[in-house]
Amino acid sequence: HANPTRRYQSLRHFDESPQLPSGYASMIVLAYLTPLWFRQIDPLVAAHYDGDVSKANLHPRKREKLIARWQDADLDTGHPDPYPDAHQTPAPPARSGAGQYRCTDCGYLYDEAAGCPDEGFPPGTAWADIPEDWACPDCAVREKPDFEPI
Repeated sequence: HANPTRRYQSLRHFDESPQLPSGYASMIVLAYLTPLWFRQIDPLVAAHYDGDVSKANLHPRKREKLIARWQDADLDTGHPDPYPDAHQTPAPPARSGAGQYRCTDCGYLYDEAAGCPDEGFPPGTAWADIPEDWACPDCAVREKPDFEPI
């Protein structure tokens, strides 16, 4: 979907991309039985986003309900996590100086020292000042949360 003109044989695979739990035939049957589809797929979506389903493309009318449901869920069972604080990881330490961040899809490199003037970010623009919904200027597939620090 990101590169519609690319032939099927030349599509790239990314290990971090979500995968269907079964083949297309099984998934078609499961999609026909909608409650079973959501019972199977919702936990996979939540696990893919490490429990933060607000990052997923959710139906606007069901968004709040789904976020509330998965906010404190144990990703293995889909039930509320009895030990929610046990899974928290400390925030990464603040970095000083200019940093570089790479798009995990195309390899575009954002350098804080150089900025991205074509996108309206002059040299010296800190990564923290880039909007969260900013998309990669080269491939437009990945957004800021998908970039990896270098």
